[in-house]
Amino acid sequence: MILYSNKKSKNNNTDYFKKYLLFSIIIYFFLIFFLSNISGIETNKIWYFFGVPANNFLFSDIYPFFVNVDCKIVSDNLIDYYNQFKNCDPWNRLFNYMPIWLHFLKLGINQNFVYLFGFLLVAIYYFSFFKLITIKSKNNFYIYLFLILSPVSMLAVERGNTDLLIFSLILLFLYFCRSKSFYKISFGYIIIFFASLIKFYPIFVVFVFFKKNIENKFLSLMTFILFVFYFFYNFDQINIIKQNTLESPFFSYGYNVFESNFLDLSTRLNAYKDFFYNFVLNKSLINFQETINPFIYPSELKNNYFIVSKILFLFSIFFSFILFFKKKEFFSFYKLINYNNYYPEMISGAFIFCGTFILGANWDYRLIFLILLVPNLILLIEKNKSEYKKYLKLLIYSVLLIFWLSPFSVFIFGFDEILIWIIFLFLTILIVNHLFFSFCSKLIK
Repeated sequence: MILYSNKKSKNNNTDYFKKYLLFSIIIYFFLIFFLSNISGIETNKIWYFFGVPANNFLFSDIYPFFVNVDCKIVSDNLIDYYNQFKNCDPWNRLFNYMPIWLHFLKLGINQNFVYLFGFLLVAIYYFSFFKLITIKSKNNFYIYLFLILSPVSMLAVERGNTDLLIFSLILLFLYFCRSKSFYKISFGYIIIFFASLIKFYPIFVVFVFFKKNIENKFLSLMTFILFVFYFFYNFDQINIIKQNTLESPFFSYGYNVFESNFLDLSTRLNAYKDFFYNFVLNKSLINFQETINPFIYPSELKNNYFIVSKILFLFSIFFSFILFFKKKEFFSFYKLINYNNYYPEMISGAFIFCGTFILGANWDYRLIFLILLVPNLILLIEKNKSEYKKYLKLLIYSVLLIFWLSPFSVFIFGFDEILIWIIFLFLTILIVNHLFFSFCSKLIK
């Protein structure tokens, strides 16, 4: 059977490409565990070779949900519970999940369920990914192949991070809100509210369908208001979550990460030295891991109040508004809103990326939400014959690059962060257009 047959229908071609994509994912995981088995090297060190800073066992990010039963933490004070948890965690991490997870812990599910829940998260993520994409050409196939096999995507999978679940819940929200049924639309907003209780940043997508109809206007405003009340009611716990979350200038993105990269110059120089002597000369994966680990998990970002970062951020916002008012035809995505295509996915990815970027340092696995941009970018490139086609291609190439440059962030002096800022500028322009079109459409001519 020929891989790219012109005799097949478009739908058959899409299915055929997806089968090859699924096969590539299976081969990837087979290589991870096969190489570990024949070499005798621990699996997490093989993950490092593939660019993924793995922990010593799979799904370490969901471990906190199951440790409570075996550790037997007893406390009526939520803040006290958050602080006690580090005594139960193998990596001495503080509990940094939303208060709703404390109800999950009461179910009494122990550590024996870590792998079951982890594999379930991964399965849901891949199922959602394949439902999202449409592959009509060889070029599209390679784009999605490099995205799904990237160190960024595999870091989320290896850690079993709940961002995998959020990714799927957002797609469910978009699916139901496309409906004309009030009940289905309502269920969509229940989903996004629930997702925001798990990790609050999904609330950023609540206004995606604001322009569509009166039902979405009402439900989006009500969902947002309810979440605001929830946020301030649990503000003490949420503040603890922020404090308990480790932040790093490496393997991370956020408005403050770029500046911290340069302020942490001594760390970077030591990484170069250790990399050369321990890895290049000794050819040791183990030493390479030991070289990188201290720089991945610092307790705090080095900063000088992030003055440069704040200036860059304000400039980006200012430039986006100027571009909108002075040259509306530039990236005028409000003309392209079609809720039957991939625009909602694109604006959702933009909202989540920009929202989390503004909040500060995020681990790179959260970049998986940029995958939501790609289907519509491909569609626009195929349909758009204007001079702005090159900017759309630049955005896709930038996303692909940062998905693969993440493992080298210690060594490349912030080049990946320059690409992050470029993406932030593009998506800020998109969001400005979307918000004006949603709330002030009468002013747009």
